[in-house]
This record gives sequence, C-alpha cells and structure tokens, in this order.
Amino acid sequence: MKLNSDTFKVGGRAATYVLVICSLLQLVNYMDRQVMGVVLVPVMKEFGLSDSEGGLLTTILMVGVIIFVFPIAHLVDRWSRKKMIALLAISWSIFTFLTGIVRGFPLLLSMRFFVGIGEAGFSPASTALISASYPEQSRAQKLSIYAMFITVGSIVGVVLGGFLSAGFGWRIPFLYFAIPGVILGILALFMQDYKTRVDSKGATQTIGFWEGVRRLASVPSLRWLWLGNGLYTGFIYAVVVWMPALLMRTYGFAEDKAGLVLGIIAVIGLVGVPLGGVLADRMQKRTLKGRISFSSASILAAAVILLLALVSMSNADGQSISVLTWILLSLYGFTNTMAMAPLIATTQDVVTPELKSRSYGLMMLAQNVLGGAWSTLAVGAMSDAFGGGAQGLGLALAITAIVALVSLVFWWIASRHCPADIRAANNATAAVH
Repeated sequence: MKLNSDTFKVGGRAATYVLVICSLLQLVNYMDRQVMGVVLVPVMKEFGLSDSEGGLLTTILMVGVIIFVFPIAHLVDRWSRKKMIALLAISWSIFTFLTGIVRGFPLLLSMRFFVGIGEAGFSPASTALISASYPEQSRAQKLSIYAMFITVGSIVGVVLGGFLSAGFGWRIPFLYFAIPGVILGILALFMQDYKTRVDSKGATQTIGFWEGVRRLASVPSLRWLWLGNGLYTGFIYAVVVWMPALLMRTYGFAEDKAGLVLGIIAVIGLVGVPLGGVLADRMQKRTLKGRISFSSASILAAAVILLLALVSMSNADGQSISVLTWILLSLYGFTNTMAMAPLIATTQDVVTPELKSRSYGLMMLAQNVLGGAWSTLAVGAMSDAFGGGAQGLGLALAITAIVALVSLVFWWIASRHCPADIRAANNATAAVH
C-alpha cells in the first residue's frame, strides 16, 4: 500500500527516532503494568484481599484493554499514529500516578481499569508505525528491538518497583513510574507519520470500522493465530503476575528480593528477544510460514520448561532456590521471549498497510478475551480452591501451563495458511501502486 512517500521515510534517522521513542514507551508501558505483580502481596495485605481479589487487579486492567483496544486501533488508522501514541502515553501515566494515591479497593480497581484504557491502543499504533518505517526483510529484527523493551520494562518494573515498595511502601513505585511516560508522550509528537492510503488528489482514504473487522476476520491465519495466542497469553500473564507471590510464599522472600530474582531471570531472557527476531527472519526467507513456526517451537519449549520449574519449586520445603530451579526459570525466560518479535511481525505480514494497526489491535482484543484478561483471576480462584499458599498457587499455575500447550494446535493450523495470506497481502499492496 502506498505511503505518503514525500514526507515518510523508510529507514534512516526518522525511522530510528520512531523505533527509539516507541521502544522507550513500551518500557514504561510494562513498568506501569508489571509493577502490580511485585507489590501484590503488600497490596493484598493492606486491603485484606483474597487471591481471587488480588488477581482481579490485573484482570480489570485487561478488561479496559479488551473494551477499547480495537476502537482505539481503528482511530489510529483513521487519524494519526503519533498523536494517538502521545495521547495514550500521557493518559495511562496519569492514571498510574493516581493508582499510588487513591484509598479503597474500588478506587484502586478503577485506576487500573483506566490504565488499561490508556495502554489499549499503544501497541497497535507503535507496531504499525515501526513496521512501516523499515523494509519487510528486516521487520522482525527491528520489531525484536521494540519487543525487547517489553522484557526490559518488566525487569525495571519488578526490580525497581520491589526495591521502592520494600523501602518506602507499595504506593511509591506508581508515583515515580508515571513521570517518564508523560515526557516520552510529548516527544512522540515529533515522530514521522504516514497517510494510510491516498487517492490521485492526495486525499486520505480509510476503511470503516466494521469493514476493517470483516477484512481481518477473513484472513484464515489471523483467526487461528488469535485462538492460539489467547490461550498462551493467559499463561504468560498468570506467570508474570503470580510468580512474585509464589516466590514469596515458597522461599519467604520480601517483595524486593522476589523482584530481584525475576529481574535476573528476565535479564537472561533479554538475549532471546533479538535472537528470536534474527532466527525467525532467516526461517522466513526459506518458507513464508517461518516466523510463525519459529514462535510455535519457542512456545512449546517455554511451557514445558515452566512446568518442570514448578515441579522443582514444589519440592523446595523452605530451602533456598536450587540450581536446577534457577536454570529452568532462566530457560523459560529465554525461550518465552524468543517468540515475541516473530509473532508481532506475523500480524503485519498478512495484511495491507491500512489495516496494520487494527491487525495487531484485534489480536490484542482476541488474546485478552480468550485468556489474558481472566487468567490472573482464574489462577487466584484456583489457588483459593486448592487451599492457597505456595502449594495451591503452584498447582494453579501448572494448570495454566498445560492449557497453554493446547495453543500449539491452533498455531500449527495458522502456519498452514500463512504463505497464501502473505502472498494475497503483497499482491493487494502492489495492485494500488
């Protein structure tokens, strides 16, 4: 699809600026999102919450994402990517700040809901802008840099958030983490942007809301991708939110030490993000289903390894973390992060430019409806049903890992459709030149 080539540059300094700002905002995004996991225990203690109610604090954020992600992604494609990114970043940062101020559990839930609204459209907008700023042959590599900051943000969120919480109270991380989002939101206004499609007179042409949904739903690989990613995303969110609590219950850690353990594991996992992008791009050159096949293999390894780690932790009996558990948790982080960039790139490969934001947005909607939004609440409820404590929580997480393995069936079906869908998108793009 033809972009506004007079002002929009593929590659070069303008593309680098887009990648830098969007990557740093992704870091802040996940700082603000994942810090709740490491402060969850003191929050539950202050408000007298059960595991089910604690899980609701993350579920309510994802409900905000579910309701608003596709409508905002639709506005992104029709309006302006950079302006929407700026508006959303400033919005979620304000509500992150308010999270650290409010009193009472209902108000706390409300603030997390509004944080979810702010974060809803950021990933679709930034993914589309980065994808359009670089040529197709290096897309997964560039998106792997962007995806790497998901892990970096998670590291900063749990490590720095745990340190601040242990030293100054759980509210302080939310106050501090809000500041960089506002600054970066302003800087986002200076990124380049593109018109989705222009006619012979230079006017922007757009696709309507429901027409966009219809076109995306008609792509077979996307439909199966949504199903598989929904189950697996539920597993990922459950691990991110509940693993700090499991470490605290199993080994008697405070939130700062639990955050440090997760931070070390995530640092090891950082290697997997760019490596996954490079290897997936190489596979894609050999076969048009290379990226999604690579993601599937990474997901299989991550789910199995995490199951083994949970078994190892269940035999701890109050002892320190064993070498085996360290190795397994590190391998989980490594294999899990390798799937990120190829997955994002696949959502962009199979659609034309005017649907890129909405393609990622609809995937986010599907993944949260089918798993991401309710998994943390479900794990909390299962933990309560199993008697709570380390044993109940560990068993609940193990069940989500087993469910995640089912996602591989859907990913395999999606991979069979990818080559034809990519060719169709490329042909449609070429036809308007």
